[in-house]
Amino acid sequence: MHVKRIPQEIIGNRDISTVTLDIDGTMVNEYVEMPDEIIDAVRQLLGAKVHIVICTARSIESILKLFKKFFSEEEMSLFSTPC
Repeated sequence: MHVKRIPQEIIGNRDISTVTLDIDGTMVNEYVEMPDEIIDAVRQLLGAKVHIVICTARSIESILKLFKKFFSEEEMSLFSTPC
């Protein structure tokens, strides 16, 4: 998994209001590790008021358990899981 810093023109583009992400194989690797680059990118988006939607087959309990390792309660409150 390789993530570059999100370009400022994307973050500052208010036409982008929502980003949808999968967990397994996208945000975390096969060892259920979330690289710092992913965490930083998600925090950049949250800081730019971009809504993050998590689309996964995981249960809500599984998502919360995983995300508590990497994000604060305040950060987690900004995610949604409609999928």
